[in-house]
Amino acid sequence: MQNELDKAYPKMTSIQDMFESIVYENGRKMYKMKDDGIPYDVKYADVNRLEKLIEEKDTEILIQLIKRREYFWT
Repeated sequence: MQNELDKAYPKMTSIQDMFESIVYENGRKMYKMKDDGIPYDVKYADVNRLEKLIEEKDTEILIQLIKRREYFWT
């Protein structure tokens, strides 16, 4: 599942493609992150789904360990 999660993240672009420069009236130059127009919940839907699934499985396994904890120290 971790490999699937790693692959689910959107592909990274170069740093130059991620930002646009803005020059203010006083000549000060700043950089602003470009908006790709895709809402966060759409862009990361698969990532969020997989993270939730991993968390649920981790919790399930931990609960099973706690239920059987007396067997680990005998």
